[in-house]
Amino acid sequence: MHQTRFTQPLLYALELALAEVWQRWGVRPAAVMGHSLGEFSAAGVAGVFSESDGMRLVTERGRLMQTLPAEGKYVIVTGELADVAATVREFRATVAIAGVNAPDLTVVSGRAADIDRVVASCTVRGMPSRELPVSLPFHSPLMDPILAPFENFCGAFQLHPPRTPWVSTVTGMFAEANTATVPAYWRRQIREPVRFWMGMTTLAEAGHHLFLE
Repeated sequence: MHQTRFTQPLLYALELALAEVWQRWGVRPAAVMGHSLGEFSAAGVAGVFSESDGMRLVTERGRLMQTLPAEGKYVIVTGELADVAATVREFRATVAIAGVNAPDLTVVSGRAADIDRVVASCTVRGMPSRELPVSLPFHSPLMDPILAPFENFCGAFQLHPPRTPWVSTVTGMFAEANTATVPAYWRRQIREPVRFWMGMTTLAEAGHHLFLE
């Protein structure tokens, strides 16, 4: 269950099922957004790909990730993004900002030994951290070996413009019609940070104030 090749399709199925239940109850989204893997579920609800195609994409994504060495860590740091980014910069070959969950909550991902050094530096600067229980260092340079294979795999699928307004957490903005219809987007989605806080801000500024997770 804790192996990402199983976790990812399970989460995707659960999230789509929950969305379907709410919609059968008459609760339909005015907009959607997803965090990391959850972006596949959001895209599925928005009609970017079919449920079955989404499952194929997620399953291959998880399978490829499972082939990577389990030598990473994933930590969340309490501190200003600029300060965390300055600490990470020294280790940019093996460590990256993996997500911005709030103005003072930043996820850092990468090679375990270098993450430990980043954590030590953050601690000295008064920024506490907590390790997250994930199996691989997602959204970090350690994902680079699978980017091209996954982009090639995505090329076999028909990807559509979203029918429901969808905020991309790659950009933090509402997706344009062609944003996710190219395989290169889903390559970026593995590697770039999850701009969750920016996405939430975009939704709020568009007048959305009732959120269902």
